[in-house]
Amino acid sequence: MAVALVCVASVAVSSLSAALSYGPESAWAWLTPGVMVGWALGLAVALACSGLGIRACLALLLVALVWQLTLVNLAPSSPYFAQTLQDWEQGRFIRFNGLAQWIGWVWPYAALWITLLALSRPGSHADQHTAM
Repeated sequence: MAVALVCVASVAVSSLSAALSYGPESAWAWLTPGVMVGWALGLAVALACSGLGIRACLALLLVALVWQLTLVNLAPSSPYFAQTLQDWEQGRFIRFNGLAQWIGWVWPYAALWITLLALSRPGSHADQHTAM
């Protein structure tokens, strides 16, 4: 149930974000074949992990976060970055620029820290198996 809820929420939030940022006609522009493949892979991994215990999921989360941080930091700039930056500099997104930038920089490291804290607590809820 939680996997389905996260999937529905992710589609709704992405569409709302695109519609609010670039207009209602662009609400589904983000849904490219690459996004659909990534979404399907994420869904498959989430369903596969739903039978695991919390400690195993947290360990996999650590691996995924480190892998994601490595890929993001080694990836070249997006070819659309200049266009997006031009829109932001013209004041269209001036109120959200700083906040979005800080959240984008901080969240992976905060998630790593929280996950490490959860894994380091012996006898906590992380030891329990939550598969239904």
